[in-house]
Amino acid sequence: MLALAEGRLLEALDLARYVIEETKKAGATGVWIAYDMVYCAAEALREFGEENHAIALIEWHMTDVKKFHVTAWQAALEAKHALIESQLGRSTAGLHRIRKIRDELNSPRYSLEILRIVDEHELIIRALLQDFERMAELVNRTKKPGTISIIEAAIELRKGGEAAKLAISLIPTRNPREELLFHILHVNLYLEKPKLAESHLQKALPIIMSYGYRQILLIQSPKFLEFLLKFAANYPTVYMEQISKEVRTRMANSNSRSEKIENPLTKREIEILNRLSTGLPISQIATNLHISHNTIKTHLKNVYKKLGAESREDAVEKGRELLLF
Repeated sequence: MLALAEGRLLEALDLARYVIEETKKAGATGVWIAYDMVYCAAEALREFGEENHAIALIEWHMTDVKKFHVTAWQAALEAKHALIESQLGRSTAGLHRIRKIRDELNSPRYSLEILRIVDEHELIIRALLQDFERMAELVNRTKKPGTISIIEAAIELRKGGEAAKLAISLIPTRNPREELLFHILHVNLYLEKPKLAESHLQKALPIIMSYGYRQILLIQSPKFLEFLLKFAANYPTVYMEQISKEVRTRMANSNSRSEKIENPLTKREIEILNRLSTGLPISQIATNLHISHNTIKTHLKNVYKKLGAESREDAVEKGRELLLF
């Protein structure tokens, strides 16, 4: 778990697999199964971009978790499952899973530590959705200084300016994970200044290659991905060629899917669609956007019509499939 926390993913996965195999050989069942290692392996696989393998691993062990009432690890593994679903574009399903966990967390069986783990997973989901309002709420409950500084930096990055520079500069770099996030956020900060962005990407890449990270590059903004392709062309390596191929595939899929919409959504409609994915009531979304209830109803009618959606959930799923947000 220490290797995972510090971002040494390859080492964490090897150790987790070894322990899981050894407990199987020993005939361990029920509470004696190494669920912490299942959690560790699932997280490493997620970071490697092997989401389906991670989900299969979680689901394989979930039967025993529920059967033997290992409630703490059930909540932790469900939270991991929710994050992976969201990363695959199924954010509505992911947030529904998070809400179900929170309903269970009202039980005294769960500790505050488990609640913190669920909060951290929801934070990442909200970051993927760019739901900065909910992120700010969750940050106030999260007690890990490193996590708080990284999330606060991401929130400030959206605003830009000197506050973003200061927030990113305060991110600790005590281990590979923190150091990598420090440089990736700096790349985002300096996309308008290619030389500065390049210098931080060059520092991030050795960490990415040494420890097996992959998704951290692929989930970035289109602007970041375009910069990454230019960087790969200027500094060709076998690894960058592989990453470029994945980036181009992702961008091509995005373009081909977008072409399926006869009438593209407006910027405001995409913003509302993004807010829909957070699960907030329509009235609250209207209040947050400073528009009337009638205005948001008109926008929603247009969104549903353009996407061919029949419900809120349907619209969100189609929006994610089309990579609209």
